[in-house]
Amino acid sequence: APAARSAAKGEVIREEDDWSVTVTGRGFRYVYNKETACFDSLVRRGRELLTRPMQMNIWRAPTDNDKGFGNWIAKDWKNQQLDNLRDSIISPSTTETLPNGNTKAHAIIAYCTTEGNITTEYEYTILMDGSIDFHATYQPQGNLPPLPCIGTTFVLPKELRQLTYFGRGPWDNYPDRHASTTINLWKSTVDEQYVHYPRPQDSGNHDDVVFVELTNNKHHGWRIEC
Repeated sequence: APAARSAAKGEVIREEDDWSVTVTGRGFRYVYNKETACFDSLVRRGRELLTRPMQMNIWRAPTDNDKGFGNWIAKDWKNQQLDNLRDSIISPSTTETLPNGNTKAHAIIAYCTTEGNITTEYEYTILMDGSIDFHATYQPQGNLPPLPCIGTTFVLPKELRQLTYFGRGPWDNYPDRHASTTINLWKSTVDEQYVHYPRPQDSGNHDDVVFVELTNNKHHGWRIEC
């Protein structure tokens, strides 16, 4: 990535080379990978908020339910190589500085499985204050099994263990099991989201979430709003 100079107050600098775009503002420095259409680095207030680059993902480890009923769905996931996607660029990354000073990035990538693909359109807008407006549109095509999940994976620093969210709680809940929960502002920890089921199952899911914060003990970290 190019070496980014410091930004003055109220200024956002965009520097670009063949592979990446570095956006620097007051208190933040982000590195966008033009090939993957994801961020390689997100530094805020001098702290790196990613431990590895963001990545599109449709895979999770099969649970006990996924391996039941003849193990068909877990087998289909593996046979379709959902854990080993191959990407094909449909529309290369483009970036621009908007008249209001925000930075916009756009790309379309097809992620291929054995018998299908998921065409994904990415659009990011980096605002002057360092917040990011992120949209991803997914279009599954071809012969695909029911997907285990779909979205973008963020691997975060271990010290971000404090959890605050507005949604259903306090215990984990799912579309078919949340009548005993209420929508409220909840505070917990990452460790408390794990449930020691006798056989592997999902843990820590919460429905109807409006926002979630993952921070360290000094309240530095992530806030994601839906």
